[in-house]
Amino acid sequence: MKLKINFILKSGKEKVRPVIATLSFGYKEYDALKKKSIYKIVTYYTGVTFRKDEWDNENGRPYSDVKYGAQLQLKKKIEDVFLYLELDNDVKQSGGITPKILKSTLDEKLKGKDSSKTVNRIRLVEFIEQELITSNEFTVGTINHYKTQRNKLVAFEKEIGKQIYTTDLDAELYLAFKTHATASMNKNNAVWGWQKDFISVLSKIRKKHKIKVYNPIEEIAPKDKVKMNEPDALYFTFEQITQIIKYKPETEMMKNVKLILLTLIFTGCRESDVSKIEPKHVYKGKGDTFKYTQILTKKGDVEMIVPLLKPLEDAINENGGKPATPITQQKFNIEVKNLIRDCGLKHDITLSYLDKKGKKQFAVGKFHEFITSHIGRRTFITNLINFIPIPVLTKMTGHKLKDKSVIFIYNKMTLLENAVLFRKLLKLMSKDYPDHFLIKLI
Repeated sequence: MKLKINFILKSGKEKVRPVIATLSFGYKEYDALKKKSIYKIVTYYTGVTFRKDEWDNENGRPYSDVKYGAQLQLKKKIEDVFLYLELDNDVKQSGGITPKILKSTLDEKLKGKDSSKTVNRIRLVEFIEQELITSNEFTVGTINHYKTQRNKLVAFEKEIGKQIYTTDLDAELYLAFKTHATASMNKNNAVWGWQKDFISVLSKIRKKHKIKVYNPIEEIAPKDKVKMNEPDALYFTFEQITQIIKYKPETEMMKNVKLILLTLIFTGCRESDVSKIEPKHVYKGKGDTFKYTQILTKKGDVEMIVPLLKPLEDAINENGGKPATPITQQKFNIEVKNLIRDCGLKHDITLSYLDKKGKKQFAVGKFHEFITSHIGRRTFITNLINFIPIPVLTKMTGHKLKDKSVIFIYNKMTLLENAVLFRKLLKLMSKDYPDHFLIKLI
C-alpha cells in the first residue's frame, strides 16, 4: 500500500486553527448506508496550530520555510509509523492496517499516548437509557426529548445494521443520522431542536466519561449546520389578556390551566417553574409594598425574584391563595388551546416559518391552534420590552445578557432592588402610555 499525506488548516472563525493530516492508503470499508465498499481517508489532528495568515492553503503548507521544514519532518515521522505497521506481523495477522490502528499508533509514537489502554466506547442508546431517561435531574419534557433521540437512534441502528458507539461517530455518520432523524420534519426549527438535543447527548457523554466525543458544531461544514430561526411569534396583547381574565372556566381542571397561563403571562417564568410562583415574601419600602417570590429555576438553577403583579395576585387569591397545580407540559399545551378557543380567540391567522431546507413557508390556521406554553413568557417580554430597560427586564426573566460590553459588569443591583425598580418603572409607564397598558398591573 502507498501512503498519501496532505495537510490542511481546519476551517472556521478561530484565530488559531489546528493542522489536520489527511491520510489515504487504499483502505476500503463496507458502508451499510451506501450498500457498497468505499475508500476511507484517515483524518488526523497533528497537534500543530497556525493562524490563517500563516498558512498557504493552495500548497497545503505554512508560508515560513522554517516551519515548513518542521512539517516535512512530521510527514516523515508519519511515513515511518506507517512503514512500521506494514512490517508488524501482529498487524498483518489481524487483517492489515485500519484507520483505528493507524490513529492509535500515531498517538503513541507522535504524542506519547499509551495505546495499550482500552479506548472507552459508549453506545449512544445505552447512555441515553441508563443516564438520561432515568435521571431525576430533568423535566418530563426534556426526558421525552431524550426518549425521542433514543427511538430515532434505535431505528437508525436497525437501518444500517450495527450499533453506534462514540468511536464510530464522524461527519459522514452524523449527517446520515441527521437525514434519517429529520425525514418526517418539515420545519427548520424542528431540525434545529433535534440537533440541539443530539449535541446535548454527546456533551453529556463527554462530561460524564471524560472521553473525546465527536462534536458536530466544531467538525462539520457551516452549510450542514442548522441555525435557529425566529419565526412569526405569537403573543397576547393586553386586549386579548383581558378576554382571558374575564373568561370563567366551568371545570376545576380548566380553572387550573387558566391560572397556569396567567402565571406565565404576568411573571415571564417558564412552565416548569409555575408551581413555585406564590406570595411567600412581602417587601415594604418607601412608596411601595408588594408580595414576591424567590426561586431557583428548573432550567439552569438561575436565582430569580418575581414580584406578583395585581392580575396574578387576584387570580391566586381566587384560588384560595394557592399557586397553580403543576401538570405535564404536553397536557397543558393541549388544554390551553381549548381554553383560548373558549375565550373567543379563534380567528384565522397566517404565520411564516422556514422549512427544513431553509425556505420560507406559510402556516394558516386558527389563532388558538398555535398556542403553547411558551406564549406566556413571550407575552410578558414582548409587552414590556419597549418600556422597561433591557438590564432590568433581563434580571426579571432570568435571561443572560449576551451583550459583552464592559459596562454591564458594573450592574451590581440585587434581585430585590431590581424588582423594586421594575415596579416603579412599570407604574410610570402605565401612566404615561395608557393606550398600551390597558390592564392595571400595580
